[in-house]
Amino acid sequence: MINTEINGAVAHLTFDDGGLNIITPAVLSKLLHTLQFLESNQDVKTLVLEGNGRSFSAGLDLSIMQTEGEERDSTLNAMGQLLENFYRSRLRIVSLCAGHAAAAGAMILLVSDYRVGVSQSGKIGFSEVANGISLSPFTLHLAEDRLNRAELFAATALAKMYDPDAACLAGFLDVAMSNYRDAKYHALQKAEQIARLDDTAYLLTAERVRSRTLQNR
Repeated sequence: MINTEINGAVAHLTFDDGGLNIITPAVLSKLLHTLQFLESNQDVKTLVLEGNGRSFSAGLDLSIMQTEGEERDSTLNAMGQLLENFYRSRLRIVSLCAGHAAAAGAMILLVSDYRVGVSQSGKIGFSEVANGISLSPFTLHLAEDRLNRAELFAATALAKMYDPDAACLAGFLDVAMSNYRDAKYHALQKAEQIARLDDTAYLLTAERVRSRTLQNR
């Protein structure tokens, strides 16, 4: 379901559950442990996140999210920890988003340094309010960091979903390529490029850019 390969300074993680790439508690645990492992490998500079070509991720398991109880709370806490760890990471995060990226899937795009999509491949955005779930303060701070101000309210409170080209204008993606092959090539090339950035300068600058949001975590 989750596989990671390391090639020089770039680690490439693929997530494929055979469907929409729903993020379950088991998936969250695996992602957190994988990130911790990669952080400990000083030779790795960039992490590429890729879905299955049909879906980047449709978000957290709704059967958990739409109920009250300990499992829902622990899942939300783990998701928040994953997002925070990505945003604080010394690793540069490149997301290759082909297909849908909804709810928690869209959140991962916001904590990625560079986001590559595929035109006409799916819908991207926060579907939470449409499903009766409010967005967390941390998610809203991330949205303020990364989204186009003119789209901020529609993307959050109105649960607006975007096609990949519109998602570039909204701020969920940096670029949308015409096909999956070109998108993957571009994402891997970008990963190699930003892996060559000076480690100290990158991390200090990223921390300064993100400090307000991380302080409010």
